[in-house]
Amino acid sequence: MRQKSFHDDLLKKYLIDSRSIEIKEKIGSGSFGTVFSGSMPGHHSRVAIKTLNDVTAKNAKLFRSEIILTATLRHPNIVEFIGACCKATPIPNP
Repeated sequence: MRQKSFHDDLLKKYLIDSRSIEIKEKIGSGSFGTVFSGSMPGHHSRVAIKTLNDVTAKNAKLFRSEIILTATLRHPNIVEFIGACCKATPIPNP
């Protein structure tokens, strides 16, 4: 039970409001969905925004695991994890 609490606390720490993200352009796609470049207040560089295309219980669980792993990684060759949104937000047509 302790591990679940740690993961829940970690997810809460990195939860961001999807309204604070500005999506700019599609830069690729991955196993879960599409990746866009964008910006976010308080960050002076571009951010990568990964979206989940097929929202199923299995994919949501895998995506959650990826968020937990990425949030804990710190290395100069790995992009910094800023946060995650858990609510569906329409993607504008950039």
